[in-house]
Amino acid sequence: MKIGIFANTGREKVRKNLIVLKKLLKKAGISVSPADFDTAFVLGGDGWFLKTLREVYSKKVSVYFFPMGENTYHRGFKIGEVPGIIKGALKTVKYRPPYLQSSMTAFNDIVIKTGKVARTMKYKVTAGKKTIISEGDGVIVATPIGSTAYSLAAGGKALGLESKKTAVTPLVTFRGSSKSETVSQSCGIVVDILDKQGDVWEIADGCLIKPASRTTRITQKKAVCRVVFPESKRQGGKK
Repeated sequence: MKIGIFANTGREKVRKNLIVLKKLLKKAGISVSPADFDTAFVLGGDGWFLKTLREVYSKKVSVYFFPMGENTYHRGFKIGEVPGIIKGALKTVKYRPPYLQSSMTAFNDIVIKTGKVARTMKYKVTAGKKTIISEGDGVIVATPIGSTAYSLAAGGKALGLESKKTAVTPLVTFRGSSKSETVSQSCGIVVDILDKQGDVWEIADGCLIKPASRTTRITQKKAVCRVVFPESKRQGGKK
């Protein structure tokens, strides 16, 4: 096992746990390399976890998340479980996460929404045989991992890791469809802005942002990397 550590050292909690982690790895005789690794240990909040996935998704590595954010939606491990991880003694679930690709890459969600100036936007979402036409604050397209975050808070469906679906959830609907839909991960998703009253933005994973195009084309793909989650009786929501 060759480990690369991705730690958000801007957090005091991360810095303290990083010291403990390095001692555990040294005791186990495990090498740490920022370049040559087959296992990534991620210490930080959800945003840091998603940032790391965007960096390593094309590599054949296993990713272990040690959540240390204030509001964490993603499940992960505790530093004290590192010896068990090294020995392969823990029950885990290995998962190749799907991701969304527009002009940006997102593992949680891509959101097309109005800004501070715009009141509402009228839009159409086309995904396979499904069409949603609505007017409101925007729309969220979320992976199974991302379905338990912003999308769920907006009334979307929570999807289990084993789900082959993607959630499409309207945001604060004024007219038209307000129902969250699920679509197959095998189909492309097109969001057309039919009319708008001001600025509209495309936001990936809550941190990457750019002015939205009239048409946003989203393809769905699978990462090469594998995220390793602790096994639990309940892996998530609906399939």
